[in-house]
Formats: sequence, structure tokens, C-alpha cells
Amino acid sequence: MRRWIRGGLGLALVCLLSAFGCGSSSGKSTVAVPTFDGNRSYEDLVTQVNFGPRAPNSAAHTACLSWLKQTLGAQCSDVTDQSFTYAGKDGVTYTGDNIIAYFAGTAPAGSAKLFIGAHWDCRPVADQDPNPANHSTPIPGADDGASGVAALTEMARAFKAVPPPIPVELVAVDLEDMGNTPATTGEPYEGFCLGTRYFAANQGRFAPGQAIILDMIGYSKLSIPQEQYSMASDPALMSSIFGDAAALGYTQFVAQPGEYIIDDQKPLIDAGIPSIDLIDLNYPYWHTLADTADKCSGTSLKAVGQTLLQMIYTSTSSRGRGGK
Repeated sequence: MRRWIRGGLGLALVCLLSAFGCGSSSGKSTVAVPTFDGNRSYEDLVTQVNFGPRAPNSAAHTACLSWLKQTLGAQCSDVTDQSFTYAGKDGVTYTGDNIIAYFAGTAPAGSAKLFIGAHWDCRPVADQDPNPANHSTPIPGADDGASGVAALTEMARAFKAVPPPIPVELVAVDLEDMGNTPATTGEPYEGFCLGTRYFAANQGRFAPGQAIILDMIGYSKLSIPQEQYSMASDPALMSSIFGDAAALGYTQFVAQPGEYIIDDQKPLIDAGIPSIDLIDLNYPYWHTLADTADKCSGTSLKAVGQTLLQMIYTSTSSRGRGGK
């Protein structure tokens, strides 16, 4: 999926977090926040897994694409299929589809858009499986793929019920997980993050002011630290989200420095979009055939989804950048 380096930033970053005031209630307004249904979100996770591994160019991938369009289209009148192709090193041309559901919200025209994205494809090889015979088999992708998308679909229902106070685009990105682990060339992504890389180069009317990536957020023992490329890119947004999680009592968010992780946030950061990644990469079933729905829970999905809804509907201090 991605390359990552362990290590914290030490005292300097702790001081920076303190300066931003994690958990502060300043800059908040009183707004009715819709409820994120964790059980229904989990059902969406199971639905995706039941299609089979959604590896690119597979029948399961095609079936999931149809489901995504139908599910998001039922909540949003503005759904775009941003289709693209990728010439693989194996000589095969892969078709990818970024599905963008745009909610204009109640903000004035021209307000900065918030991108919330998750990848919906499955890794085509279980290269971390303990059984070498499984290494050429695609993973089920319950946590690694379906969990983030399940949060998007449930947030879409919330946005339909209560229009958000800011413009939000929910983006299910494709072809995220096709690269080599570890990398075999010096190319910074080497087959990873293809959907977000395509979006970053073809933003058009969807150009966001800020972005949040959701990846591997469904594990029943979820623990999300503060990813370090994210902290360098948008510490205020990260602090706002972790502060809201703490206020809501969600212990799944751990306000401690995590790793540097090359994930879908990185191409957006490289394109000049302040972006953060909410991810728990300390998942024992990562890139294995054991990444199944029974390892995930609606409780974890609700912790993430409700925290983001809280931030979106009540925060007045984390917006205002980008102006796109």
C-alpha cells in the first residue's frame, strides 16, 4: 500500500500541538450535528467485502463501482465519475474511477471546499500474508479500503439529511494500492495513490481548500495517531479533529506523533492542498487474506464519522483556507 517510517518529532512538535490548543472549544458555534450511524456504515463495509476483492479490472471491482454510484447518487444529485487509465508495468492497462459526490452546503458561493476521500480498490496481492502461497492473491480489503468508503457513504446520508455549512466533496478514489512494497525504484509513489494523483492534476471545479483522507479506520481495536506529513501540512485541522474526538469521548484518536506515511494525502499535499491522513497502520492483518469484515466494527466507524461531522458542523476556525 505505502511506505512508512517510524518515529516521532519530539518536543518541538509537542509544543506546536500545545500552541494550537487541542481540545479547545474556541471558534465553535452551536449547530445541530447529524448522527453518524455506525451500524449502517458497517453494513456498507460488509456489502463491499461481499463483492469479493475489488482489485482493478476485476468483476468485483466493476460491481463495487456500480454500487458506489448508486449509493452516493441516492444521497447527492451531483455525482461525477472521474475516469482515467494506468499503463501497468505488467503490460496491462487498468481503468480507474474516482467517484466524486459534491454537496454545495449552505455556505456562500465560492467558499473553500473540503475534500474527504478514501480509496475503494483492493490491493491485488496479499504480499504480507504469512503464507507465501497467498502472495499473488488479492486481499479482501475490509479495513484496507472498505472502511474508509463506508464512512463516506454514511456521511453522504448525513449531508442529505442536514446540508453541511461548508461545501464538501466526498471522493472515493481508485487505484491506490497497486505499488511495490518495499519500493524497487526511486519513484516516490511507484504505483500507489494513482487516483489521488490523477485528481490532483485534474481538479477542475472540485479544487479543494483542505483535504482529509480516511484509510484503515474500521479495526475493532482502532488507534489513530497523528500522521507526520499531515502535521506538517495542516496542524490546525488535525488539532481541531483530535480536539473534537476528545470532547466526544472517542479514545480511538490518540494525540501522539505517529509515523510518516505515504498515503493519499501526500499527492494532495504535493499539489499545494493542506491535507491530513487519518489512518491506523498498526493493523496486524495489513495486506493479508485475513483483512476481513470480522476484524472491523461499527463502533470504530462511528468514532471517526461522528468526529468529522462534529468538526464540519460546528467548527468556524478550521476552515477559511484555500478560497477555491
